[in-house]
Amino acid sequence: MFDELFGLPAHPLMVHAPVVLIPLTVLVAVVYGLLPPVRHRIGWLLVLLALAGAGTAYGASESGVRFAAKKGGITPVIAEHQDFGEMLRNLAALLALVAIVLVIVDRARHRRRRLQFADDDSPHTYARARSGGVLLSVVSLVLTLGLLAVAGGAGYYAVRTGHSGAEMVWGES
Repeated sequence: MFDELFGLPAHPLMVHAPVVLIPLTVLVAVVYGLLPPVRHRIGWLLVLLALAGAGTAYGASESGVRFAAKKGGITPVIAEHQDFGEMLRNLAALLALVAIVLVIVDRARHRRRRLQFADDDSPHTYARARSGGVLLSVVSLVLTLGLLAVAGGAGYYAVRTGHSGAEMVWGES
C-alpha cells in the first residue's frame, strides 16, 4: 500500500495531503485557541482536520521509508528529511489527541454552563453545575495552551519537512 499508487511511487503523491492538511489544521487550531466564542462552531472541524492530518502524515512517513529503500538507501540528506518527517508525524498525532480531548472538555464545560443557567432554580441543580466547573476551566486552559504549542511545532516541522524534500527534488535544477 505504501510502495506505489497507480503505478507511481507513493511518497511523492502522498506528501501532498499532509502538506495541505497540517497547515490548515494549525490555522484552525490557532483560531480555536485564540477565539473562544467560535469554539462551538469549529470544534469538530478541528478534530476532523487533525485526524486527517495525522493519518496522512503517517502514510507519507511510511511511504517515504519505502521510497528511500527503493532508491538505494539513506543518504545524510534523506536522513535529515526523514527525521523532520518523523517529528512531523509524531506532532500531528499529538495535535489530533490534544484537539480531541480539548473539544470534549469544552463541550462538557458548555453543557455545565447550560445546566447552571437552566430554568430549574433548585439549589441542587446549581450545585451540580458549579461542581467541577473550575476544574474543567483549568483543564481547558492547559489544553488550549498545549494545542497552541503543538500546533506551532507541527507548523514548523511541516515547513522544515516540505522544504528539505523540495530541496532534494528541485535544489540542483
